[in-house]
Amino acid sequence: MLYILLLTLILTDICGCDKSPSINTITISLNVQRYDQESGDLFGRIQLIFPLELLAKNETPLLSVTLIDKFTSNENTFTITKGKQILKIDSVYEAVYYEEIKYPFDQTIILLGFEIQEDITQLPVSFNCTCNVDNMSIRIISTDKSTRYYAEKQLVLTRAISVKVFALFTTLMFVIVAVMMIILTRRIIQSTQAPHMGTLGLIGALLFALPAVRSIQSLVPPFGIIIDYVGFYIAEFTCMIALLTGLAMWINRRPLTNLED
Repeated sequence: MLYILLLTLILTDICGCDKSPSINTITISLNVQRYDQESGDLFGRIQLIFPLELLAKNETPLLSVTLIDKFTSNENTFTITKGKQILKIDSVYEAVYYEEIKYPFDQTIILLGFEIQEDITQLPVSFNCTCNVDNMSIRIISTDKSTRYYAEKQLVLTRAISVKVFALFTTLMFVIVAVMMIILTRRIIQSTQAPHMGTLGLIGALLFALPAVRSIQSLVPPFGIIIDYVGFYIAEFTCMIALLTGLAMWINRRPLTNLED
């Protein structure tokens, strides 16, 4: 009998099982609603999920607890009352790191921190997240401050692969347009005839079309990001040079007697 008891204690110690009675863990569930591109704010809805042992038959909690949402920009303390329905809590989280100038390879980091108390006693918590934002990819990273009684997470938001591919493709198209405008400008200068007005009209149309093409990219930041200097601004600049050169050549080479044609 003593041998069996010793064997049981050894196996318990090896598997790392807690010999004390387990404490029920409350899950903090975050459902991401939307992400504000301009401010870098994340809007979410929080719900506490109690284990069955802490719920009455009518699915109300058997104890009153206080949720502390450490990093929300709204009110950060919420009370869940015993015997009342569990409500969902709307929260807003500000970015602690935000670098949209590197689009589409930018990332936004949002910090989350939660703990639950019953009176002054901390309760064990776990965290899960329904993190779905259109055209964004979200990773959840636990920080070294997380404990059994405090959940601290980093949400790292990056652009989806499809957004990155489309942004690079659009930039490549801008570069191709720039190269074509350089070739066209060279031919206009080398030609001995006045450029056709249809050619000048096409160049002018491109000046207005290129910003529209840039704007169709998903959640693209305002003008001035790094990728603009690689493709968009070069294409716009070469189109403008081509148009001004074409107009100058048209004025210089067009016979005065044919100006009314």
